[in-house]
Amino acid sequence: MTASLVTGQYVDPRSAKKPFKEYAEEWRAIQPHRPATAKAVAQYLRCYVYPRWEKRALGAIKPGDVQSWVTSLTTTHGLAASTSRTVFNTVNAVFRAAVRDRMIPHNPCAEAKLPSVPRKKIVPLAVEQVRTLSEAIPARYKGLVLLGAATGLRPGASSSASSLDTRTCCTRPSRSSSRSSRPPSTACTSARPRPLAHTARSRSPAWRCMR
Repeated sequence: MTASLVTGQYVDPRSAKKPFKEYAEEWRAIQPHRPATAKAVAQYLRCYVYPRWEKRALGAIKPGDVQSWVTSLTTTHGLAASTSRTVFNTVNAVFRAAVRDRMIPHNPCAEAKLPSVPRKKIVPLAVEQVRTLSEAIPARYKGLVLLGAATGLRPGASSSASSLDTRTCCTRPSRSSSRSSRPPSTACTSARPRPLAHTARSRSPAWRCMR
């Protein structure tokens, strides 16, 4: 105990007796979550966590308890692996905060094994499918469809691509064109140029008219 006091790692055993729900609600109330995220976190806790650990003391929840709970998310609740991981991340965040607040000495989520998320096979559209799609939408958007098909840019990055280099036949996403209050994604902020295929280059005037 003396060593823990000296190193600043001492945890008062009384703190670990605090009910999980009580601490989790305190944690949730001070998080700078966006409204949608705050709503999702509240739902995860209410539906998948509190029924299991509502009145359980923080210090009484062991790694084995967490592993059993994680497994039950898919076997009992029928959640997809990706959703199970998201719910787990919420609980892990609560326990990490409890460790920082010296409520418990260790995070019981630290070595939990999570369900594997199957990788989805990406099947690109055939040339004829892209051509059909570009012809079916308003003329001002045709270039955007061809740009996305030719470069693989996501919608946000495609709409923010502001520089077309006719010499190198490349496009470069803009760093400041997003109107959203959310931080831009890596794809939207990368300055790496994307080469344009001939089909997209031939439609570049239509793309410029769209902007």
